[in-house]
Amino acid sequence: MKDPIKKCMLKTAWMTWWMFLSCLNAGSREIVVCMECSDRQVRTIGEALRKADPGDRIVVVWEPAFPIYSEHLVIDKPVHLISRSGDARPGGFDEHPVLTASFERYREVIDVNSPGVVIEGLNVSNLRSVPVVAGEDTRFEAEIGIRLRVPAVLTGCQVTKCRTAILFQYDAQKQESIITDCRIGYPTFTRWEPDIRNHPGNFFGIVIINPGGEPDSHSGGTITIRNCSITGNRFYGLVFPSDRMPQMENNIVELNGFRPFRVIQPEPPECGCFVWADSE
Repeated sequence: MKDPIKKCMLKTAWMTWWMFLSCLNAGSREIVVCMECSDRQVRTIGEALRKADPGDRIVVVWEPAFPIYSEHLVIDKPVHLISRSGDARPGGFDEHPVLTASFERYREVIDVNSPGVVIEGLNVSNLRSVPVVAGEDTRFEAEIGIRLRVPAVLTGCQVTKCRTAILFQYDAQKQESIITDCRIGYPTFTRWEPDIRNHPGNFFGIVIINPGGEPDSHSGGTITIRNCSITGNRFYGLVFPSDRMPQMENNIVELNGFRPFRVIQPEPPECGCFVWADSE
């Protein structure tokens, strides 16, 4: 059981941080990104990030004629990056803007470096599936959808066709990371067979490692995954240290890997971490 005093201190620090962000948001502005919408301010998310101040909202508009933003994003200030369907009505994953970047030039699509970032309603994807070669079941740190170097909040996002969908890679932090209502991988009724070369899922769903690239048993803070679907990923849905299991609430974790197993277990042995393929 966790030390109640330490738990209280972590919660207090988290609440203090979000109170600070609330003060920033009181004077925040909204920057609209689109190609043809009537309230356009900029055409690229990168330009919006350069113009944004801490606490600003960057609204990325989904437009049927321009659904894809080919940009590598480094988010180094606390902003709220949110999508909006072209007709201003809430849409499903199919009406979220798609953000992609070249894995030949970059190691990730989104690189979050600042605490206090919220990403809401974006589809993050490689436009072509990651190639399959031997020995790929422990290579996490490349071709990443969203890399979190600090705690952040992700909500209503979809990540597909990446090696690692979401990579947690930071030292001890006092804030909590939250992933909610996201689709990690691709809905499927069958497993990813070993000989399939082209699949819309990821190799790994959610991976927690330390900055050095190895599974980390010393990171602080909590990671909460809530109301998410983690399905159809080639190897594992979750990879995490033995003493760092994320807090799981009402998720679907299934049909990851080539064979079913529902017990959280240390596999493969050289990974030094635990993996989870299917819900219990």
